[in-house]
Amino acid sequence: MMKKLRIWFSPILLWIASVGLVACTSLEVSTKYDPLTDFYGYKTFAWVPNENDRSCLAAANEMIWDKMKQELKVGFEERGFIFSDSTKPDFYIAFDVAVKPILSTATVEQFTYQPLWGKYGTRSLSAQYYNEGSLILDAIDAETNEMIWRGTVTGVVGEDPHEINEKIHEAVELLISYFPVWFDN
Repeated sequence: MMKKLRIWFSPILLWIASVGLVACTSLEVSTKYDPLTDFYGYKTFAWVPNENDRSCLAAANEMIWDKMKQELKVGFEERGFIFSDSTKPDFYIAFDVAVKPILSTATVEQFTYQPLWGKYGTRSLSAQYYNEGSLILDAIDAETNEMIWRGTVTGVVGEDPHEINEKIHEAVELLISYFPVWFDN
C-alpha cells in the first residue's frame, strides 16, 4: 500500500511544486501577434537598424543597455535562433524599457469587541512607493518591416544593482519563452 501511495503522491507533489514556482514570480507577461503569421521561416535575427538612436531609459545607463542586449541575444540563441550580424536576418529585435513610480496604499484596521465597551480600535493608512519596470520587446519582419510579435513583461524593480541584473535575466528569460518557435532545434 505504501508503494502505491508514493507513486500516486509523487505527481501531485510535482504539480504543487511547479504551481508554487510559477506563483513565486512577480512578473506579468503579455504578448500580441497575429495568429495567422507564419513563424516557420523565422530562424535568424539581428538588432533593429539604427538601434543607436535610442531614447529609452535603458539607453541612459550603458551597463543596463548592454545587459539587456546580452540577455536577449543569449535567450533567443537558447531557443534555437541564430544571431546574424553580417547577412540580412529573418527578423529584427527592438526593445524599450520604462520605469514608473507607483504609490501603493493599504488600510489596516484593528478592532476589538468588549461586552461592556463595545467595538473599539484603530484604523491606519499606510503608503509605500516602489518602481514598476516594463520591458517591451518587438520582433520585426526584416523584409516587410512589419511588427510580427510584441511582448511585454512588467514587475517591481529594486535599487540594488545585483538585484536589477537578476531581474533583467528573469524578465528576459520569461518573455522569450512566449516567443513562437515553429522549427525543430
